[in-house]
Amino acid sequence: MNRYQIELKADNKKQAQIILKKMIENGKEIPFKVGALSGTVDDSGTFVLTVKARGASASEFVGKIEETEEGVYLTGEVQARKSMMRRIYALIAMNSIVGVLMFLSGNPIFQIFSLLFITVPWLNVSAARKGTYLKAALEKQFR
Repeated sequence: MNRYQIELKADNKKQAQIILKKMIENGKEIPFKVGALSGTVDDSGTFVLTVKARGASASEFVGKIEETEEGVYLTGEVQARKSMMRRIYALIAMNSIVGVLMFLSGNPIFQIFSLLFITVPWLNVSAARKGTYLKAALEKQFR
């Protein structure tokens, strides 16, 4: 899990909650808008945020709104979404089966491609766990 913090342009914690709720509502109005913010915000200041962008939907930003002397911040952890990780692992399983069958065919070209079929899907796991796409999309949202 990655610790992450974003500064929010708000005067206090209550105003930050209102801003986040409005941003989420704007994302719901246009359901298929790429880059739209989605998630939930509680009255206690805890939130779960994700962005509808390519690669960013595999991770979520879970945390709380904190008010300090310098300003109001969204602090929390960027973590992989469990439903997305299940899909990625299912893709890895299917690709591994196809890769093994291709390798057993005996054709040298198929054997090279079988190694790619087995190894390349693991890049999705690392991208989902790091949450780099989500961080970039959130930075763009809160500029």
